[in-house]
Amino acid sequence: MWLRAVTDRVVAEFSAMVGRRGWRLDFRSSELALFVRELQPDVDAGLSLSLAEREWGLSINPVLSVRHKVVSDLFTRFIGGSGLPASTVGADLIGLLWTAGRTDKLRWMVRGPDDVSAVVADIWADFEQYGSSFYERHSSLPKMIGAMESLASDSVRWAHLAVAYMVAGQGERALSVLERLEDMAETEPPLMAEQTRRFVNSFRAYFDIANTAHGPDVE
Repeated sequence: MWLRAVTDRVVAEFSAMVGRRGWRLDFRSSELALFVRELQPDVDAGLSLSLAEREWGLSINPVLSVRHKVVSDLFTRFIGGSGLPASTVGADLIGLLWTAGRTDKLRWMVRGPDDVSAVVADIWADFEQYGSSFYERHSSLPKMIGAMESLASDSVRWAHLAVAYMVAGQGERALSVLERLEDMAETEPPLMAEQTRRFVNSFRAYFDIANTAHGPDVE
């Protein structure tokens, strides 16, 4: 029982702290708290706390994300997803610390009620020092596309990139990715292949395209 109370306190204190800086709690479950704020009219910033209850206490993994609203909504629609809207680009805060040269392996751990305020303060301090610039680097769709191109590997990431290309008016690149996805579906496991083909078919139907690239009609 004490651990659940500690988890609730972490979310409440973090919510109060970030709320004063323009963030709002958008989603809460026993394992996740997601905070968002608007970066641009078409782009939301996300900051989530992944909450893992252990025998010894609570482990917290902060994750940063940006979501282009049109790209995210269309991707989710085409892929047949549900639940939380898909992030367009994301990064673990611990990874940003390591990139900056920090070697900490054990951070943001709450071992008892007395640790809560200090750990919440540490998360925010680390976020401001190592994470806040993440949003500037991904504040527009062209910037997001650059990051997505460097990360594209599996069919889900390629599918997300295809939508971003189309929304950005890069129809030829989007269709090139669709062809790649069709090839990938030939060698994927059945369930994954079904998802990939559903995405491709939904994409083509929505934009009314067959084999000719043209820009999207999206609002």
